[in-house]
Amino acid sequence: MFESVINLAHQSVNEKLIPGIAIGIITKEESLTDVYGLSKYPDTPLQNNAVYDIASLTKMFTTTRILQLIEEGKLSFDTPIKDILPEFKEESILIQHCLLHRSGMLPSVRGRYTMNHDEMVASIMNCDDWVNPVDTKMDYSCINYLILGLVIEALDTSLDQSISKTILNPLHMSDTQYNPSDTSRCVPTEYTDARGLICGVVHDETAHNFGGVAGNAGLFSTMSDLKQFVKSYLGYETPVLTQETLKLLNETNVDMRSYGWNLHPYKGKNYLFHTGFTGPSILLDLDNQAGFIILTNRIHPKREDTGYLKRRLELFDAFLEELNQ
Repeated sequence: MFESVINLAHQSVNEKLIPGIAIGIITKEESLTDVYGLSKYPDTPLQNNAVYDIASLTKMFTTTRILQLIEEGKLSFDTPIKDILPEFKEESILIQHCLLHRSGMLPSVRGRYTMNHDEMVASIMNCDDWVNPVDTKMDYSCINYLILGLVIEALDTSLDQSISKTILNPLHMSDTQYNPSDTSRCVPTEYTDARGLICGVVHDETAHNFGGVAGNAGLFSTMSDLKQFVKSYLGYETPVLTQETLKLLNETNVDMRSYGWNLHPYKGKNYLFHTGFTGPSILLDLDNQAGFIILTNRIHPKREDTGYLKRRLELFDAFLEELNQ
C-alpha cells in the first residue's frame, strides 16, 4: 500500500522541490518509513536516523503538555493566563484563546531579532504585541505558544524537563530534545548571511533568542521518535492523553482549528494536522487510527517558493485517498 504516496514523495525530490524527504505511515496493518534524497547539497545522502529541526511541530508537544495539565485539574480551557502568570497584563486572554490562536496577539514578537529571553518575557507579560480583542479572529501566533510554555513552567518545572518527563520519556523518544548536544546527525536548515549554515541550532529566530527552549519551536527529533508520538495519539503506544481529550480534539472545529491542531479537509471530513516552517508535518486520522509524518528540510539551502507547500497538501490527500480505499 501507499505506493502512490511514496512515488509522489520521491517525485518531489526529483523535481528539486526539496533536497530530501522522509515519510512515515502508521495504520492498523503496518508501520512504514521511506527515506529518499539528500540531507545536504550536493552529495550527502539522507539517513534513516537523521535529526530534524521540527520547528512548529514543537507546538504539538506544548499542546499535549497543556492538555495533560487540564486533565490533571491544574488548568482549564477557561483559565485566564493572568491566574497562572500574575504579571501578565491582559485579563481577558484564556488558555483556550492561545490554543485556538484567538488571543489577538501578533504572529510574532516584534522585537524577536534583537531581544533576549528576559526582554521577550517582559514584552509578553506587558502584552506589547496584543492588537485585537480576544476571540474576534484567528491569527496564528508564536506568542500564544511562548505564553503556554511559560504557563507550563509556572505549574511544573522548566519546559524542557516538563516535556521530557511527561511525553518524551514515557514514549522512549530518546532522540528528541531542545538544543541537541550531538549535532552530527542533524539535517541543516537554512544558510543565511547573518548566521551562516544553520545546523543543530534552532532555526526559528524567536526560539533561538529565547535560549533554544520555547513553547513555539526548538525541538529536534527523528522519524522513529515522531512515530512513537503519533502512535500514542492513535492508541498504539503508551497513552499521553485520555480518550476523552482525544475525542474533544477530534470534534472541535473553530475556524478550521482544534485545540493546538489545524484541520485538513478531505472529502467531507476534517483531519488533525500541523506543520513546521522548516518542512515537517503530522497528519492524524484518529477515527481510523492512522497517521502520516513528513520530515524534510524545505528551506535548505535557501528559502524559496519551489512549490513544495502545494505538494505537501497533495501528499496529505494521496495518503488519505489510499487509506480510505
